[in-house]
Amino acid sequence: MVDGYQKLKEIYENRGSNYYSPIQILIPYIQKYLPEKALVLDLGCGDGRILSELKAERKTGVDFCQSRIIKAKEGGYQCVCMEVDEYLLICQEIYNVVIMMEVLEHLIDDLHILRQIPRVCPNGLLIASVPIQMPDDTHLRVFDSTSDVIKRYNINEFEVHNPHLMFVKHISNGSYLCPI
Repeated sequence: MVDGYQKLKEIYENRGSNYYSPIQILIPYIQKYLPEKALVLDLGCGDGRILSELKAERKTGVDFCQSRIIKAKEGGYQCVCMEVDEYLLICQEIYNVVIMMEVLEHLIDDLHILRQIPRVCPNGLLIASVPIQMPDDTHLRVFDSTSDVIKRYNINEFEVHNPHLMFVKHISNGSYLCPI
């Protein structure tokens, strides 16, 4: 495990499975973007709450918190306990949707990880969200405004569901354009 994530892992393990995740309010908005035969990869899936609500042909979750992955597996999903960047390096599956709800603000090198997504989702969608003005002891970056998010991730299609900004990026021909 990358040393930078050790503190985050400890915090999440100690929060337990009863920790409320406000991202559940975004589930209807996520569902409307899913194709009919969605092959979904949820990076930072936690306990599988989002996976449990989505209608998809295949659902896979990745999270670095063992206790949350155990709970997610109870839902019958394929789940892996691993850091997002490590999983993207070894993944042999192809998906048409990658979900990263409230994950990017926790990643040490979020832009590097975004550049890896087209390998596992060459012609699909990235659906992600980040909190706006919500500092937390697990956030490595805090977004003060919508424009901060738009600039960092080079996005033009987004929805604001306070205090979350959800965005969709179309990945075509294996490329995801974001600032270097």
